[in-house]
Amino acid sequence: NLANFTSGYYEILENSSDFAFYTKHNKLMQKKVDDDRIIYQFKKVSSHYLFYKKNLYKADSKSEILKVFPDQKKQINEFYLTNRDIRKSDPDQFMEKLMKNINSSLSKQTK
Repeated sequence: NLANFTSGYYEILENSSDFAFYTKHNKLMQKKVDDDRIIYQFKKVSSHYLFYKKNLYKADSKSEILKVFPDQKKQINEFYLTNRDIRKSDPDQFMEKLMKNINSSLSKQTK
């Protein structure tokens, strides 16, 4: 189901035989009306998507990721606890590291 794919720039951050992880880069335009002029401000917005077992999932929150990987719950919770600072300072880097961690775990399970 590719209905969630909308306009924007998609970057592949993790790609393996098990799954693919994408970050969608987009900018939100905000219109601000001043006294005699209009000012447009652009805010960077990132969304994360996971393609796993021929399905596309939104992966912006912990609960969404746990729905896709319920067997990895303990590992995901530990990752969230130990990488709290990165999650707050750079959410995109946090999600990329989390997906690499999950990918590594999935590869070990299949061996």
